[in-house]
Amino acid sequence: MDPNSTNPMAEPALNSKRKGLLDWIEWLGNKLPDAAVLFLVGAIIVMIISHIGYTQGWSVDIKSLQEVVDPETGEATTELVSTGTEPLTARSLLTSDGLYWCLSTMVANFMQLPLSLCTRSHTPGFSSCGSELSVPSRVS
Repeated sequence: MDPNSTNPMAEPALNSKRKGLLDWIEWLGNKLPDAAVLFLVGAIIVMIISHIGYTQGWSVDIKSLQEVVDPETGEATTELVSTGTEPLTARSLLTSDGLYWCLSTMVANFMQLPLSLCTRSHTPGFSSCGSELSVPSRVS
C-alpha cells in the first residue's frame, strides 16, 4: 500500500508515529506520575537538602545594594554591603523542631499561595484552588 495514498484507513497509522518535538514532550509528560506524587518527592528532597545544610553549617550573610561614593574621585558606585544583621543559617526540617515548623506553618503557607499558580481540576466547572464556579463557554 502506498503511504502517500488518500486512503482513510492509512491515516491512523501515519498519525500514530511521533513526528516532532511536541509529540515527544507529550509522550514524556504522560510518563510522569501524578502531581501529588511529584510534590511529595520534591518535599522529601527539600527536607534532605535542608538536613545536609544544617549538618554542614551552611549560612548566608544578608547583604544589600547601596550606592557608595569614592572620596578620592567622587564617583558613585553600587556595591554589596553587609546589613550587619546575623547571618541566616540552615534549619533542618528532619529534626523535631523542623517537623513542627513544617506542620504549624503549612496552612499559612498554602493560604499565601497566589491563585495564579493553581491549576484547573479535572472536574469541569470547578477550580482546584477555590470554590469559584467557572462557566464553560457555549459551543455553537
